[in-house]
This record gives sequence, C-alpha cells and structure tokens, in this order.
Amino acid sequence: ARTIARVLNVPFTIVDATVLTEAGYVGEAVESILSRLLQVADYDVAAAERGIVFIDEVDKIPRHNCTTLSSNGNDDAFDMMRDLMRILDVGHTLHIENGNNPMEGTPNIVELPTENLLVVFSGAFSGIEKIIQRRMRVGASMGFGATKSGDAATENYMKYVTTEDLEEWGFLPEFLGRIGVFAVMNPLTVDTIIEIMKQAKGNIL
Repeated sequence: ARTIARVLNVPFTIVDATVLTEAGYVGEAVESILSRLLQVADYDVAAAERGIVFIDEVDKIPRHNCTTLSSNGNDDAFDMMRDLMRILDVGHTLHIENGNNPMEGTPNIVELPTENLLVVFSGAFSGIEKIIQRRMRVGASMGFGATKSGDAATENYMKYVTTEDLEEWGFLPEFLGRIGVFAVMNPLTVDTIIEIMKQAKGNIL
C-alpha cells in the first residue's frame, strides 16, 4: 500500500487500530486518523482527499468473544465502527481541526471530503477459521459439508470467509456493507519464500 501511494504520488498514513482501542475510545478516531493524513499531505486538502488510509489490526476492534461497555452503556467497539463508517460514506465531508487561528485563538477547521479516499483495513483474524469450519460443517461425517479427515488440517479456510462470518466475529453489518472488496492472503509456502530470496530485487542472496 505504501508503494502504491508512492507510485501514485498520493499521501499515505498507517494507523494501528489496537492503539485506538487500548487508549480508550473517546470518539476521536476518525479525526485523529485524517489529521495525520493532512500532516503527511502538508495540509494540502486537494492531495489529502485522494490519499490512502491503511488501518491495521482491524480484527482487534470487535474484541471477539468479549463485551466491553463504555461509561455511557454503549459498546466502545460498536461506537468506533460507527465512527469509522464516516470515512467510508460516499459524499461525506469531515471537519478536521488544523491547529489554532493565531489571530483569533480559535481552531482552524478544514473541510475534507472522504469520497475519493482509499481506505484499507487489514488484520490476521486468527481463529476465524473455526467460525468458517462450523458454517461449512467441516468434520461432518455425512451431508454436503462432509470433508475428509486429512483435508481439514491442510486447507486454508480463510479463503471461504463471508460477511456472515465477519459479522459473527463481531463486526456491524452496516460497517461490512461499506467495504467494497474483501481480499484473503494465502500463507507463504517454502517454495515461495525461496523464490523471494532468490529473485526479489536486492535479495539477501
């Protein structure tokens, strides 16, 4: 993603979602992310609105199998997802504080349209295979979902993930509905690693 941003000559910022959750969610996730994007763009709004925002460790936001309520009785994870949806809404414009006006001492407000932002969410989702296997009835002795016992250990079940699996993981349906593309990475094989070591530009061999 960083290489794509460099090739396209657009600003790029990466945010770790666990930092937002560990610090305690206070409703400022989107503003802090886009403030960083504006800084990278040297406060050029036209450049920032075409930037790339990369949010890593997004699988940690729902706190899978754990419910944590905020002081107002709401789930902090759900609040954060609803806040992040503002970046993903088409035609939405966010108002970001950009320092203080030295003449008046009031905050400078920058209007940043989000329609042309490329937002990338990534995460390991370690353990979601169990949800997928349960839905696919892996290990069933009979029926359409029946599998051979030897297949389950070698199969990469992540490639069968659906929005329903991610919803069971803890994501809001309306949050998932705003993500246009879901991509699953295959695990690196020994042959692939050797190929990278031998053929990649500037490889260690």
